[in-house]
Amino acid sequence: MREIAKELGLVTADKKDSQGLCFIGKVSLPEFLKQQLQPKEGEIVEIFSDFDGFSQQPPAFSSKLEELQYLSSKIKYHKTMVKSLASIKGLSIYHWQSKGLGIGGHKESCFIISRDMEHNIIFVGEGRNFPGLFRKALKIENNDVHWIREDLKLKNGESMEVMARIRYRQPWRKPHSISLKKAFSSSLKIRNLPSPKVSLPRGTLMKN
Repeated sequence: MREIAKELGLVTADKKDSQGLCFIGKVSLPEFLKQQLQPKEGEIVEIFSDFDGFSQQPPAFSSKLEELQYLSSKIKYHKTMVKSLASIKGLSIYHWQSKGLGIGGHKESCFIISRDMEHNIIFVGEGRNFPGLFRKALKIENNDVHWIREDLKLKNGESMEVMARIRYRQPWRKPHSISLKKAFSSSLKIRNLPSPKVSLPRGTLMKN
């Protein structure tokens, strides 16, 4: 759309994108959610790069399916392993970046790597290259997959090579760098991500 806007000479071609929702008026999304949701008391807990879960060797797999399940599974963090930074209200309004969390004393920004909604804990790691942000595989539930061309829809066990964009405004990844596999009847598995260049916090969008 921006390329078309430039070709047409529109003044908005290079205008900074809005990060809010146009239908809620001049209010930030976090502030809007605070107004609409009952805030929950929670805790911010920091995970460090030497966390054992980042360096443990994968087990032997009996099948490719089992390997995909392992690679796309969520890392489990526990409060007892790490350092508690602060308390927080409105746990559900924070998703990835640390803006608004009130975390200080770090050389780099902290990013949310996981949320434990049952115990009201946000887990964070310092820096854009923090190992907890990066994954080698991604699981997408079937009801979150939208096929523009139904004739290309994968059947169970089939796979295809795709170009993909993991997050808004990231460049498209080169062909053959990402493998899309219909591994289960209920979900898709995406592997061979160009790690460590791709970070996959929960709730990100992948476009093909």
